[in-house]
Amino acid sequence: MSEQIGKSRWLIVADDLTGALDSSAPFALAGRRVCVASRPDALLGALESGADVVAVSTRSREIPADQARSVMAQVVAQRPDDMRLFKKVDSRLKGHIAAELSVLPDVPFLVAPAIPQFGRVVRDGCVDGFGVSTPIPIAPVIGRQAIIPETLCDADIAKAVAAAPSDTIFVGAMGLAQALAGPATIKLQVLKGRIGMAIGSTDPITLAQLDILRGAGVPVIPAPGGVWAGDVPDQRASVLQASDDGVARDRAEVAARFAASASAFLEGHDSLVLSGGATAEAVLDALGMELLEMVGEALPGLPVSRANGRLIVTKSGGFGAPDSLHRLIQEAKIAE
Repeated sequence: MSEQIGKSRWLIVADDLTGALDSSAPFALAGRRVCVASRPDALLGALESGADVVAVSTRSREIPADQARSVMAQVVAQRPDDMRLFKKVDSRLKGHIAAELSVLPDVPFLVAPAIPQFGRVVRDGCVDGFGVSTPIPIAPVIGRQAIIPETLCDADIAKAVAAAPSDTIFVGAMGLAQALAGPATIKLQVLKGRIGMAIGSTDPITLAQLDILRGAGVPVIPAPGGVWAGDVPDQRASVLQASDDGVARDRAEVAARFAASASAFLEGHDSLVLSGGATAEAVLDALGMELLEMVGEALPGLPVSRANGRLIVTKSGGFGAPDSLHRLIQEAKIAE
């Protein structure tokens, strides 16, 4: 089974862009050619790219469940017969998982949302560990029969994959993607030139990472209500952060306002770092980037893609050690 998995072509379907990117990065690290569609209507272009691993964001995390189900059905209908399916889900089980899985065929499902290397595991049928205050039962979120193995370490996931029937649909997070992709053969990527960061996430994990940057003297510039109209600091690295302006606004409106600000802020930067799924999608839309070539990772769990000659790191809000963003800058300085 493992040899068959290693040679498979894959369609990876995620409900946001950061998920599509972080779940496809292990395949690029294993030497596979990977193309990522940033939205559903770009999927055909990704499939026509010739890549043997294609990932797509359905952008369905924040829309109503019935719409998420419809978009999922439309995406899966485009899957070529020779491509296996990996449904990427958030490792803390956010989104409309049951609705999206309901459109898939009645075949065996292996569900493994753990990321053991970052301390997030599946124990007693629940997601537990890093960033999880109360264990999250998996079966009620899945909404259908599935194999849900104990996955306390990467070896547990690999064992479950090896034992899965040949027609299995795989459902999980980055830990499962690594097991499906196989050993990495590509080194970590180092960011180049000027580094611009656009941070839309308000997750406490991301906010702690920004505190580390401030402490290191990296400019972190607020964009109240998503709007910024100032000057870009003349420094190697700088950050634009969406902040609250005290006015109740729709999340989509704030994302659109912040994307417009960020696209101007990031002008002239060679490497971009985008945090927050909605932020990444909106900023890439504003920059006209709909197809991304996945080239690997900048740090474990932080995927790097390339579009229009620029390197792009994306990070989900609830991911990474406190010094993750600072390390990106430090590694680039060391490589100069």
